[in-house]
Amino acid sequence: MEKSIFSKKLFLTFIMVLNIFAIELSANCSNRVFNINVVEKVTTFEVINQLSDACDFSVVIKDQIASKIIKESQDGINIKNLTLNRIFELLLLDNDMYYSFEDNI
Repeated sequence: MEKSIFSKKLFLTFIMVLNIFAIELSANCSNRVFNINVVEKVTTFEVINQLSDACDFSVVIKDQIASKIIKESQDGINIKNLTLNRIFELLLLDNDMYYSFEDNI
């Protein structure tokens, strides 16, 4: 039970850190690099959703299979100094999912 509380605190810390910098990052997120470290189970959807909140872009999932894949738990994510596009490639293309990112969508 304590492990569950601990993982929620870590993820909430991740969320809070992104939200603290949201105003600064939203101005030009496409040229920024991100460091994301979540040591407990997390989904790709949660990571992309938090990035979308921090960088003020929209996410539209058009495929039920892709929706299922990005909502599967991963044992953790440790991303160092990557741009949004490279993060998308890492989380989506490397899992055989197609994405496009234009006009903040």
